[in-house]
Amino acid sequence: MKFPILTPEQFLEWEHKDGIACDIDETLAWTVRDWVYHLSMQFGNPDNLSPEDAVLKYGHSSFFPAYWQTPECKQWMQERIMDNEFQKWITPVPWAQEMTESVRNRIAVYITIRPEVVGTWTQEYLTSNGFPNAPIILRPDTIVHSDGNKWKAEILHMLHPKIRWIVDDNRKLVHHLLPEYQWKVYVFWYSGNEYNDHPNAIACKDWETTCSYIEQHDII
Repeated sequence: MKFPILTPEQFLEWEHKDGIACDIDETLAWTVRDWVYHLSMQFGNPDNLSPEDAVLKYGHSSFFPAYWQTPECKQWMQERIMDNEFQKWITPVPWAQEMTESVRNRIAVYITIRPEVVGTWTQEYLTSNGFPNAPIILRPDTIVHSDGNKWKAEILHMLHPKIRWIVDDNRKLVHHLLPEYQWKVYVFWYSGNEYNDHPNAIACKDWETTCSYIEQHDII
């Protein structure tokens, strides 16, 4: 079965390879880019930023400017998280398919804070866009979206040492990981100096940089 949806406990029993975990939104699927496009159309864009420039400036929706943090905008984004039809047509991150193909033998699992309700569409999205086949772990309905990074860190701790690396765009994840696990987070879409000396994070501005680090670390 392609892209089986598993719980963390099921994944540990799965006959799987050791390797890296990979996030989906903003790592494979350019969700925020598409959100910005529609937010601009419906709620305005005072800074007149293109969707691509907004992604580079803000990176993640939690860093959006105040005019996209209103209750109406937040409600719109929350509805899109649960919207199967919207999820189906999200623009892929540039070069994500090509570069993940080059490291397909290292990708062991997708871990995402997408809710379970969009699981089937997530399977179809990964399939139709040609991403490497691997199990998917989705956020349970009992976990609210705002606690997603805390939940993901707990899952990563549970899967250690089978999984000791993750490619993820959300910088907040780094701060939930316990340093004794010797985790490495390839922080996607980020090229600043914040993580120069951080024991658990490596800044990666794009997929080419990410794959270069993966090759350097010789992840099996």
